[in-house]
Amino acid sequence: SGVKACKAAGHNLLAQRVSGLIINYPLDDQDAIAVEAACTNVPALFLDVSDQTPINSIIFSHEDGTRLGVEHLVALGHQQIALLAGPLSSVSARLRLAGWHKYLTRNQIQPIAEREGDWSAMSGFQQTMQMLNEGIVPTAMLVANDQMALGAMRAITESGLRVGADISVVGYDDTEDSSCYIPPLTTIKQDFRLLGQTSV
Repeated sequence: SGVKACKAAGHNLLAQRVSGLIINYPLDDQDAIAVEAACTNVPALFLDVSDQTPINSIIFSHEDGTRLGVEHLVALGHQQIALLAGPLSSVSARLRLAGWHKYLTRNQIQPIAEREGDWSAMSGFQQTMQMLNEGIVPTAMLVANDQMALGAMRAITESGLRVGADISVVGYDDTEDSSCYIPPLTTIKQDFRLLGQTSV
């Protein structure tokens, strides 16, 4: 499990007499508390856990990112929008999904489909292909990370549709490879360098 993996890694690092731990692993609130309790004698900082959890943590503000994605599609005139979330066990996935719902509702838009992937490109492909095979064809998709967006783009293309012309895709994270997608992916930038500097 994630808790066991984190505890094992933490104990291994503690044996090397590190002065602190930065834990970047998707844990739910209770699991994060359990892992922190196991990290004795050194400070531990968690990434990607709820800011409501009573532990030391840093998390991106997904409020602005989700708003930008929705506003971009609305400005282009899209009303038929599908959502491809990350695994809802992840705090970031839940916050991004909640943000999309918030800003779509503000624009009086209901998503025509909502799917859950596992952050991988293959899950993006499978979930999008299943949606299209069911006859649900949005004009745009909001996707919770760039890897799943890559899979979604492949599914769109294999279905005989055109990314951008038929279905617009907005990813999330602005990973280094996103500009190499065909066509280049529109994506929400996250400043991972700043996150790392702040964590340290």
